[in-house]
Amino acid sequence: MALTQSTTDGIGRVAAGMEWTPGDVVVRTDQEHSAGILPWERLRETRDIEVRVVPVSDGEIDYDAWTAAVEDARLAVFSSLCWTDGTRLPVEALTEIA
Repeated sequence: MALTQSTTDGIGRVAAGMEWTPGDVVVRTDQEHSAGILPWERLRETRDIEVRVVPVSDGEIDYDAWTAAVEDARLAVFSSLCWTDGTRLPVEALTEIA
């Protein structure tokens, strides 16, 4: 358990707290809030990490695309509930794959 000021603060702390090596891979969906996008883009620019984005279409994520994206990833990031349209992602299944 961690106490932070907000989700944005918590994600930023995770991003800043890990030791990144050029070429490390972060995977996220295309439905993330800015807080789930900007820290990884910043690391892409400053630490040369790769950011892979898996699309969510009509409330569904392509399991094959997710599996391929996370295969050699260091970190997978996704929201269980999309902030713009209410899409609920299958947390247990995506976590198990990752």
